[in-house]
Amino acid sequence: MLRRAAGIVALLSLLAGAPLEAQPIPPAVRAQFAPTPPATPAVVEEPEDRVEPDSPRASLQRFAELAQRGRWEEASRYLDLAGRPASDGPVLAYRLREVLDRYLGLDPTALSGDAAGDIDDGLPARVDELGRIPGATAAGDPVRLMRREFPDGARWVFNRATVRHVDGWYQGLEGRWIRGHLPPWWLQPWARGLLRWQWASLALTFALSLALGGLLSRLTLAAFAPLLRRVVDIRDESMATHARAPLTWLWAVGLVSVSVGSLGLSRAADTFVQNLLRALLFAGLFWALWRTIALLARAFRESAWARLHPGSVTVVPLVAQAARVVLACISVVAVLSALGYPVASLLAGLGLGGLALALAAQKTVEHLLGSVAIGLDQPFRVGDLVKLDEHTGTIESVGLRSTRVRTFDRTLVTIPNGKLADVRVENYTQRDRIRLLVTLALELDTPPARVRAVLAALEEVLRAHPKLWTEELYVQLKSVTADSLQVEVMAWFETGELQDFWRYRQDVLLGFLEALERLSVKMARPSQTLHLATGADAGTEAKPPG
Repeated sequence: MLRRAAGIVALLSLLAGAPLEAQPIPPAVRAQFAPTPPATPAVVEEPEDRVEPDSPRASLQRFAELAQRGRWEEASRYLDLAGRPASDGPVLAYRLREVLDRYLGLDPTALSGDAAGDIDDGLPARVDELGRIPGATAAGDPVRLMRREFPDGARWVFNRATVRHVDGWYQGLEGRWIRGHLPPWWLQPWARGLLRWQWASLALTFALSLALGGLLSRLTLAAFAPLLRRVVDIRDESMATHARAPLTWLWAVGLVSVSVGSLGLSRAADTFVQNLLRALLFAGLFWALWRTIALLARAFRESAWARLHPGSVTVVPLVAQAARVVLACISVVAVLSALGYPVASLLAGLGLGGLALALAAQKTVEHLLGSVAIGLDQPFRVGDLVKLDEHTGTIESVGLRSTRVRTFDRTLVTIPNGKLADVRVENYTQRDRIRLLVTLALELDTPPARVRAVLAALEEVLRAHPKLWTEELYVQLKSVTADSLQVEVMAWFETGELQDFWRYRQDVLLGFLEALERLSVKMARPSQTLHLATGADAGTEAKPPG
């Protein structure tokens, strides 16, 4: 409202010609009438990977495509043949491609995508350098392209100095003699940058290396067997069986690695072959470790320590299997990494998958660790008579997940190993002695002298048994009840077998009965006293006969 009033007053003053004092214009009003600055035109950024058709990168890419197809006459258009006959062009193009494959690789991204080339490389204008080939000097011979004008347009070509060195470079290549005498079909690329004859040579070399590696592995085992026998107590034939195959493989990989340099592989092919040999080397090493785990497990089972601790034998297969699983995971990751595959995402996936598997298999892992604890702690072994919670029976098997118990009723009870950690385990087989506890009830009217005679007779029967443990023996009058005299007998037999104890107990009990019969002492019978409280007979007691 104030803004409108100020504007109206100023307009009337101007129209009336009346002088007005200069009034400051509020900033908000000044902003309304301020001129709008001109818009800045948007700068269109060109993509960094833009390749102009007459750039050195485009020429090298076209040369590589033509060489890949075997169109050498067209590929020779990218060579400066000034001073040489045009008929030499296809041969020079083929030889240049072989030289570049061997030393530099045909990588178009190594050159500029601009038509003017790289103007900041320190070279003369219209000249770009792809790389250097080992030559007479330490710096090597440069491989350069130059921009030339032709009737069909401008393009970048390999300059005269580069073309002049092609024959000399080609003469220094490995396998040149084979290239010059094989049919064209064998010189064609097949896979991974290798020519057909190179693949065939690799296969033949590996086959011969396996045959020679078998002989070298036998010699190696014969030389190191005495040293290995000091470390591992195992038979020689078993050691040879476990170690010969992976050792042959390692010898073969080593022999191929030595001979692969004579094939004259290109840079890309050489990288692939080196990665492949590295992967095969890792595979051989992990194979040898796999066999070593089995060899050590067998040696441990046959060792004197294992014979003294038979319970530990049950843990060895479990530990060996776990070690093999871990070794297999590591070997897969190592081989894939050697072949050039990215394993970071694989490791991340394995970590997440392992976490999910651990959560899903929590109970299974618990039972698995329980089996390890049973094998190490050895609360029982197969064949032991045990009492597990409310189950009593003989241990039939201890597996990775559960333990099976055969009860006296011939039923099979399966208990998860994880739960055995919270169960009270009572092992009857590991007892060195078994206790005999018997209570004899004598008639209440047996005289004290006769009771002393009974105690002496019972002790005599016990001491006469050959399996009695004589250091501790109790035969005593325990208590006097309303209807009998309680005589307690407690002794121990030197045996851990329940069947033997049952037989010894039977012999002793029969001896007790014979002793009581000789002393004319009878066992008390259960009885009770009735109190009749009716009529004149109230308060009288009646004792039933017997």
